[in-house]
Amino acid sequence: LLMFVIVGIFLFFFIIPIISNVMSFTLYDYFNRKEGFFSALSYAIRSQFSYSNINNGSPFWKYWGSTAVIMFIVQIVSGVFSFFLVFIMTGTVLTIPDADKATAMTGFYDSTMGMIYFATYGISILVSLLLSNIMYVNAGLMYYDSRLDLHRNEDLLEIDSIGKHEI
Repeated sequence: LLMFVIVGIFLFFFIIPIISNVMSFTLYDYFNRKEGFFSALSYAIRSQFSYSNINNGSPFWKYWGSTAVIMFIVQIVSGVFSFFLVFIMTGTVLTIPDADKATAMTGFYDSTMGMIYFATYGISILVSLLLSNIMYVNAGLMYYDSRLDLHRNEDLLEIDSIGKHEI
């Protein structure tokens, strides 16, 4: 409903990296700690907003920014292939006279240009699949960064408690 309002578009671009991070962190935590789904989801949400290094504060903006930049790069690279495909198809449709369009479009698929189009389409699919894996690698690096921050905080608290034994 908010997409009909201009503010909704910006809100959409703000929320998508957050949802992507929470889902990826849940997946990584579920597989690494062998805990239940809701425990993993709880850790994913807490690590996005509140787990923090003592000196640096919340890691929310660095996780959000990292995911937003990677999503932007993936969309730009995938868009280059899509632009090329649309350019070929539009150029073919616009340069053929109206009377010959039906026979010309069936001939398009048999021509060299049609083969180039479908080869580019296949490459586009492969590139999109490979680039989508970059999102998971990025999420994995962020997850292990959050685990490192968590253990760093626990270690610092443990060091601070040395010598504070009460009798």
